Amino acid sequence: MNRNYNVRTTSPLGAIVVLALFGILAYFLVKGMYIFLGWITPVLIIATLFLDASVYKKYFQWLVRQFKTNVGVAIIATIFSFLGFPFLVGGLFVRALINNRLKSNYGMNTPKEQESSSGEYLDYEEIIEPEPMDRRHEI
Repeated sequence: MNRNYNVRTTSPLGAIVVLALFGILAYFLVKGMYIFLGWITPVLIIATLFLDASVYKKYFQWLVRQFKTNVGVAIIATIFSFLGFPFLVGGLFVRALINNRLKSNYGMNTPKEQESSSGEYLDYEEIIEPEPMDRRHEI
């Protein structure tokens, strides 16, 4: 007479529905961001040029360097640059904003700028890491 009514079924249908709902939510979020960034892209391009114009130069230098060294990555990066142009411009704007904040708040320059301004390499301290202990012999 001892009956167990605590029966659990593990149906994958619930997990599939939740996964589909998250996928739909992610699609609409990315689509909305694409449309929003598409509208403000001209403003972001101009603002990036005022903040730090070298961001564009560095990105295109990286792209050309990829064409010289790794053509497959360069082709994929070029395709994604065209398809995701609003995201690219937004990312370059954020990079220019961060570079501008670092330069204005902390006076930080990139290492190449520091090297070219002084003509010498920066001093560095070599850090010697201790050898990892072999735990097999501790027992």
